[in-house]
Amino acid sequence: ALPISVGHAAGAYAKPDGYTLTLVTLEIASMHWLGLTPLTYEDFDYIAQVNFDPAGLIVKGDSEWNSAVELLVDVAMNPGKYLFSGSGVGSVWDLARIGMFNAVGIPPDYTTWIPTTGAAAAVVELLGGHVDAITSSIPEVWPQIASGDLKALAIMADERDPRYSNIPTLKEIGIDWSAGTWRGIAVPKGTPPEIKDLLEEKIIKIAQSQDFKDFMDKNGFGIKIRGSQEFTEYVAEQDKVWREILQIGGYLPE
Repeated sequence: ALPISVGHAAGAYAKPDGYTLTLVTLEIASMHWLGLTPLTYEDFDYIAQVNFDPAGLIVKGDSEWNSAVELLVDVAMNPGKYLFSGSGVGSVWDLARIGMFNAVGIPPDYTTWIPTTGAAAAVVELLGGHVDAITSSIPEVWPQIASGDLKALAIMADERDPRYSNIPTLKEIGIDWSAGTWRGIAVPKGTPPEIKDLLEEKIIKIAQSQDFKDFMDKNGFGIKIRGSQEFTEYVAEQDKVWREILQIGGYLPE
């Protein structure tokens, strides 16, 4: 998390003249709660969101679980039996798991989180039978899903992803939880309004272009566009959500 906090800090403390843009990530709403930085989401003015990739609930292709409900019922009935992975402790994929459990009343310690360096390492653990399920973005595991080695039981999003329209959302099955990684453009607090308005117009135009869509598709990123006001509200909401989930998970510093 250190390079992320350093990058965000460099952007937040730059001269507010419109020449320094920061690609902010969801960590701006979580890393200060973990004590990793004094920086908070309020240190930026938000121009536009351009990306969202929901967390997916992934199991082996030959798993007996064929739906998220089946898996969650099993977890609820067998505390301590199952192992999950996806990335590091307190990472977005760990928090996605905790939030999903919380939405259905399952304590986070009903499963053990096995930390890895990221989704690629977690896939190795899952394919090797060392963990029972992982949470990650779908693009990170798509080759294994396409081959049938893995299967996605659900994505944690408000609506189905058109790229993977056969994968249901948790909300479809009555679980009110969505989570994932997101990215957007922000500028230092105090940047003049006329500069922010111009940047918002230009960035949204770029995000709606075919070139941008092609780039994002090629690299496995989802597109989600929010303008300045909506993005600002979203980040503030995310800050509250991640604090709550970090607290439930027992990750907040004393």
